[in-house]
Amino acid sequence: MQNSVTNATLRSHAQDVVKKNFGKLVLMMLIVAVIPSVVIGLISLIFNLCLPIPLTLMMSMPTSYLALFFGPSTVVAFIVYIVVITVVSALIAPALTLGMYSGILRLVRGEQTSVGVVFSRISSCLKGFLLSLFIGLRIWLWTLPGLGVITLGLFIGGSFGTILTIAGFILMYALIIPAVFRYCMSLPALADQPELGVLGSFRKSKEIMQGRKWQYFRLVFFYVLILLAFFIVLSVLAALLVKVPVLSFVVLLATLAVFLIVNMIIQVASLTFYGVYSGNN
Repeated sequence: MQNSVTNATLRSHAQDVVKKNFGKLVLMMLIVAVIPSVVIGLISLIFNLCLPIPLTLMMSMPTSYLALFFGPSTVVAFIVYIVVITVVSALIAPALTLGMYSGILRLVRGEQTSVGVVFSRISSCLKGFLLSLFIGLRIWLWTLPGLGVITLGLFIGGSFGTILTIAGFILMYALIIPAVFRYCMSLPALADQPELGVLGSFRKSKEIMQGRKWQYFRLVFFYVLILLAFFIVLSVLAALLVKVPVLSFVVLLATLAVFLIVNMIIQVASLTFYGVYSGNN
């Protein structure tokens, strides 16, 4: 593909990739969505078998109550469980996402790949976690000026304080949104070139998005509008058919299907965008 293209061309290519590889893409997305839940479910099952009371009950009880009636060892085991599922979630989800991105990029470039490519970046799980953490931290830092103005407005109070609070929210989102777009190609860059590492992928994203944030926003927002339109239509249908359970269930399934398909196209379109401007075609 060309090194500079219109959004219409990007959408056309992305939709063509989806049509040709629909089943493969569905399986990739299902694996990424299901595997972390299955792993966490198995871990929860193991802990449930070892603990004196179900985890669901433990989560609703104060720590002091658990220590008093079930002993300190139960509290320690519960803390270990929370740490384990947090670490596992933080490592597995980014690793599988990186694998999926790698597979989609191959399809975007006209190469062959299998569904198993989703597991091809497991060795980069720590990099994926650290990159996600680093991006989250950088975005959080961009919220601080706005939060500072909001805090000042709440402290001052009155009409002027209200104006400052509103201005703070506007400032916060005015800084966050460009930051999100600036860093959005970091994970695709790491999936495409694991050797870049965390900081290299971060810099690659900033390089790709330099002067192209508005184009990417329009690319993605086009599909968001389609999704919103379908959601409104299907919500109205669901409301009208609320007394017909079977038809309501069909509408619900249609809503989920539309969401998954549009989300799939957004993913492919985003990686098509990356493929064009990354210089790695």
